[in-house]
Amino acid sequence: DNMAQENKLTSNKAFYHSIIHACAQAGNPDAAGWVTIKMARMGLQPNKVTFNSVIDACAKVGDIDLATKWWDQMTQVGLKPNGITYNTMINACAQARDAPRAEWWMQKMISDGVAPCIVSFSTVIDAYAKTGKIDKAESCFRRMLEVGVAPDAVVFNSLINACAKSSNAARAKQWLLQMQRHNIK
Repeated sequence: DNMAQENKLTSNKAFYHSIIHACAQAGNPDAAGWVTIKMARMGLQPNKVTFNSVIDACAKVGDIDLATKWWDQMTQVGLKPNGITYNTMINACAQARDAPRAEWWMQKMISDGVAPCIVSFSTVIDAYAKTGKIDKAESCFRRMLEVGVAPDAVVFNSLINACAKSSNAARAKQWLLQMQRHNIK
């Protein structure tokens, strides 16, 4: 009755994933990691979903070091990170207010052959914007356009807010006009 055994393992894995996800939502990466280890000890191999969820738990609290340890663990067991994994690492850096490191992860994403999406760029742009590095945020915006990723309202709002925080109303107005040129409301 191999099929019944396989179904039981699959449902158990879904159960563990739901607990890991709940730990991530609660901002408790240590608990998410503990559940992952417990899952593996029960004979259920962690997969990309498992690792992405644990890395997300780390990202929610901006724990880059712990997120990196789980990244390393994922690659050591032979799993290839996907766009979600990279974006979650970028987010971990953004949550920790480490914009240069967020950009480093996006560069790694590109060099590893995974195309960044609007989430990748908007997270890096927002990280620079929140730390007052408008020039870096704008440079990232230009690179986003160069690789053919269309901007969205989130990107423009990040840039406008950064200009407003630095009391640069003229620059904020330029971004608002560019937002309108891109037909974003």
